[in-house]
Amino acid sequence: MPPVTHLEGNTKRAETPRTQTKHSKVEPRATRSKRRRAASSVSPENSEEDEANEEDEEDSTMAMKALRIGAEGTHNLQDYRPGSITRIQLHNFVTYDHMEVQPGPHMNMIIGPNGTGKSTIVCAIALGLGERPSVLGRAKDISEFVKHGHERGSIEITLAGRQPGGGELTIQREIIREGNKSTWRVNGRQTSLSEVQKAIRELDIQVGNLCQFLPQDRVVEFSKMSAQDLLKETQRAVGRGDLLEQQQQLAALRLKETQTMSEMRRVAQDTETLRKQNDVLERDVQRWQERQAAESQLRVLTALLPVIRYIEAKAEHDRTKDARRQAHAHYLEAKNASGPAEEEIQELETRIAQSDGNR
Repeated sequence: MPPVTHLEGNTKRAETPRTQTKHSKVEPRATRSKRRRAASSVSPENSEEDEANEEDEEDSTMAMKALRIGAEGTHNLQDYRPGSITRIQLHNFVTYDHMEVQPGPHMNMIIGPNGTGKSTIVCAIALGLGERPSVLGRAKDISEFVKHGHERGSIEITLAGRQPGGGELTIQREIIREGNKSTWRVNGRQTSLSEVQKAIRELDIQVGNLCQFLPQDRVVEFSKMSAQDLLKETQRAVGRGDLLEQQQQLAALRLKETQTMSEMRRVAQDTETLRKQNDVLERDVQRWQERQAAESQLRVLTALLPVIRYIEAKAEHDRTKDARRQAHAHYLEAKNASGPAEEEIQELETRIAQSDGNR
């Protein structure tokens, strides 16, 4: 569905359902039937001519199913993209008794002077395509859109089918004031709201997406959307069905990448901290190992100290013993050498003693 923008105010080109152009003269069906009845009652003798006219009108109606007339001229159904609105018909809706408008294939906005009913058409598009009244930012209950003084109103919207020129999808919503409820028909067959919404989704119509359908009363809300929300809604509006999902997957992957990079930086910082701590611990371990080796060596040396002292004492004893032996040998040698002198000394001593005795 092409984006539909609702604008208020005068523009150079104003098109409203109340203003007929030479390319778009469409009478309500009720008006056409009354005219036929009046013609037959006034002039019975012209009944053959009336029948011919009725046949021509029926042929023209059949031709309109394959041909649309709008402000831009005549268009074939093949000119419309799947999901484009080809016709809107309202009955007892807001201020309209009966109204029918046939947009061209390139409609993307509704423009015209104030008070010409643009908002009513926008409301009809939203409500006729299965949206809640809240999407319009106006009335709370659907029954408030039924024209005052009437119990029922209806919206009928015809959409181009999924294949260009391959038929149309007509959705009719009848609004019942009593009980604030609605009934639904698709191509004349009564159905449920969920089935209508399913058919609309298949045509990629997103009335709740402000980038595709913008009522006047939600312009302020649209202007306050963040850049992220605008991107998201734009992707939904113009992209393939999986474009938003792919973007969300990319966003999730980007977030995961950011988290992973952050985790990697944290791990790198922790690794650097641990490396520095490890360097400090390695120095401590090295000093501890050196201390352990020194203590072990000290214990060994301490254990060997008595042995060393014994060895040193024994060596000293051996040296002393050798010196004593050598000294004794020298003594004996000296004694032997001094033997005659001793005898002479004794003899002299004896003489001295005798001499002293003679006195």
